[in-house]
Amino acid sequence: MNVYIYKAAGAVLLLIGGAILLSQSASDGTQKLARAKEALRLVRYTAESIEYRRATVPEILMGFRTSDELFQNLCRRAAITSLTSALASCGGELFDLGTLSIMEEFAAELGRGYEKSQLELCSITSSRLKERIEVLEKTLPERRRLERTICLFIILTVIIILL
Repeated sequence: MNVYIYKAAGAVLLLIGGAILLSQSASDGTQKLARAKEALRLVRYTAESIEYRRATVPEILMGFRTSDELFQNLCRRAAITSLTSALASCGGELFDLGTLSIMEEFAAELGRGYEKSQLELCSITSSRLKERIEVLEKTLPERRRLERTICLFIILTVIIILL
């Protein structure tokens, strides 16, 4: 009789663990999408700051405001060092690989040219980020369904093995 209690307790723990894993995975995809949108806002803000205020890159990065604390820290770090080094140190935590790649290319060229070339860089990067956001918005529901299915199959498999 005691064996069944332990098996039932183990099954409940596995269900709770699967639910936590599923919850974290879903929120991670949502956060990456939100941060891609923040990156787009940063690029647009950069273009606006270059065109209308003739601001330097550190001034632009220090002046950008967002409610996402990690993204704000990235901007602060980038203002002190460079956007390239800030992305290298913590960009993987903030962005999916596609968005990170776009931002790394943007960072590599930011501040290397005159106003016209910088505005063109912002325009191109903005277009690429819009496309990336559309892809993320389309794939997020599919990804969530796939993750739910995988978690359920793993949990059910372990429960069947325990019983």
